[in-house]
Amino acid sequence: MVLQFYGWNDLRDNWAWPALGYNPEMLERPYLSPGGEEFRPDYPWKWMDGFRITSYFGKRSLVKAWQKADRTMRAEGVDAIAARQETLVAGLCADEAWQAFYLPGMQEGAFVRGAWQVTESCFLRIARACAERKIPLLVLALDAPFTVDEDKWRYLHGKQPALERELPLAKLKAFLEEGRIASVFPQAALREWARKTKQIAYEGDAESLIGHLTPGAQEIVAQEVTLAAGRLLGDKGSEVKR
Repeated sequence: MVLQFYGWNDLRDNWAWPALGYNPEMLERPYLSPGGEEFRPDYPWKWMDGFRITSYFGKRSLVKAWQKADRTMRAEGVDAIAARQETLVAGLCADEAWQAFYLPGMQEGAFVRGAWQVTESCFLRIARACAERKIPLLVLALDAPFTVDEDKWRYLHGKQPALERELPLAKLKAFLEEGRIASVFPQAALREWARKTKQIAYEGDAESLIGHLTPGAQEIVAQEVTLAAGRLLGDKGSEVKR
């Protein structure tokens, strides 16, 4: 089984305070608490059963929730929200939320620490389930466009020089190696391909925070996964690290 991890939003997807909100339906899914208990947050628009995300009212409700979270994060900081486990919903590209995972000074705060704790718990549960069923597990680790494409990184680093684009995946790699969970990190191969071909790996202009891999970059990822899977299956259960 290949489990894809996308650093820029998966860490936030796994954390509920503030939650990462795309639509009301997504927010009704279960979360894990830092203690490992499953729960479903109670969001203010749940009473609007007649209005889902396709309705004007549902969309307006979500936008208002994003705006409220933005005001609170700017005024108090994302760690304060995480520490008191306040039910707020952040937008996908809210700087105060995603940047925390790339800032060394915020790694021990309640928000980043809690999101990593829950994410690591999820990885361990998945690894145990695969081991019990004798299913080889390979984690494919990817991250945002700015972690590969130089134009996107130069743009962001010029605005926020303290950002370290390697930080989330470096932490993930150390965790997976300690847990003896096989993994593949294609970032170096993608950067080399982009340098040689003078192409971008992710669609979008320099300001883009999100974007899909281009067809050429997808081929590089597929090759890296194929090689890693071959090593994993060829070792017949011995430890595989990448």
